[in-house]
Amino acid sequence: MGKRKTDTGTQGIFQTERLFRHAGQWYFATREGTNEGPFDARSDAEIRLARYITVMNTGFVSSHSQLSIVPLD
Repeated sequence: MGKRKTDTGTQGIFQTERLFRHAGQWYFATREGTNEGPFDARSDAEIRLARYITVMNTGFVSSHSQLSIVPLD
């Protein structure tokens, strides 16, 4: 995964695993320091992470925003 326009420093292209499991549910960690979830399946968390990254890369949402990406299911 590449850098965002707003990224600073020498952060590498590859990052540690963002997906993790806790109490049987899946979550993903964001660069903004939040944990998003729970999701029933890893694939659901992967899809939601991809959507989250897309939204954050648009620049329409500040990385300092307290908003969460809420499922529309």
